[in-house]
Amino acid sequence: MSEIGYKAWGLIPMDDAQTSTAPTVFNPPMLVNLALDGGTSLVFQMASAPSPLHILINTTAVSADPNPNQSYQLYSGSTAEHWQLGQIETWSVDYDGATAQFSTILKTPSPFLKLHYCGELGIVITSARFSTP
Repeated sequence: MSEIGYKAWGLIPMDDAQTSTAPTVFNPPMLVNLALDGGTSLVFQMASAPSPLHILINTTAVSADPNPNQSYQLYSGSTAEHWQLGQIETWSVDYDGATAQFSTILKTPSPFLKLHYCGELGIVITSARFSTP
């Protein structure tokens, strides 16, 4: 697997319109620990968008949602204002001590990715990694 970097990330604290909402600010490509409530989105501007794209999201095991297929939605877009629901494989989860690793494969990525969290409880995201499968 070859790792793919991202140029920037942004946060949408209340994302009511997932297909058209963009973050107001993009941050340098060093993701910090983020607590996300239900209805929050995390946006990534990718350095490149190879097809397919393997996505790995690390959270704290304590905050990990037991059913990621119901709590995560993944969108892809050519800009940060236009999104389409991504065609992904089923999310899988692995626990490694204090960390839960959620992964999936996005079949046709675009330069912008949006991870929308719609779970009932908050989660703490500790990192995001992208690679070619």
